[in-house]
Amino acid sequence: MCDRTSANAIMGYDTVSDRILSVRFRGKKANITIVQVYAPTSIASEEEHESFYNDLQCIIDKTPKGDVVMVIGDFNAKVGKHTGGEGDTIGGHGLGEQNEAGERLVEFCDGNSLGIMNTWFEQPKRRLYTWTTPDGKHRNPIDYILINKRWNSTIRDVRTKPGADCGTDHELLVATLQTKLKRLKKGERLSAYDCKKIPPEYRVEIRNRFEVLERDEMETEAENNLWEKM
Repeated sequence: MCDRTSANAIMGYDTVSDRILSVRFRGKKANITIVQVYAPTSIASEEEHESFYNDLQCIIDKTPKGDVVMVIGDFNAKVGKHTGGEGDTIGGHGLGEQNEAGERLVEFCDGNSLGIMNTWFEQPKRRLYTWTTPDGKHRNPIDYILINKRWNSTIRDVRTKPGADCGTDHELLVATLQTKLKRLKKGERLSAYDCKKIPPEYRVEIRNRFEVLERDEMETEAENNLWEKM
């Protein structure tokens, strides 16, 4: 559920595929791009994995450089934990051992300067795992919240909410951010113009005017080049 402020702050969205959705919000200090994902499972083909990460890389590449970028969702991967220093991709509070899918995710994060924020906050184990196997014997963190490292200080906390009724076998994963969406003032909303309703005669007239301007500009440029040669 989103309130009126967040709805007004939406700048656009992109349904990249049936596994990836990107939504861009207008923020006060910086705009925010949130990418929701559902990665292929371990039984999926290599082509499916490659296609997923290629699509994800494309949406990251298209995102404006100054945005706060968050990639969230089910990655079906175990990244484990790391005891490195500040600025590393993985923090020291992950669970379990890293698997092949986890290695692929970490490689993607390293290439895009993204931090896996689940692993950076010390929590009880029951607030770290996000999925339980059907037999109830194993509990693993396979859902993650990633953010570009430039903005990782905006994340104040990440934890699961065990017992939340979400209609899924995954635990609800929640992050606390210290950032604000920008509320649009009256008169600031951008208008969408329907160019299809412009009469054909007017389109022809405008096109002819621009052709004259373009021709004049080319002639002026040619004269300037001639003077420079002289």
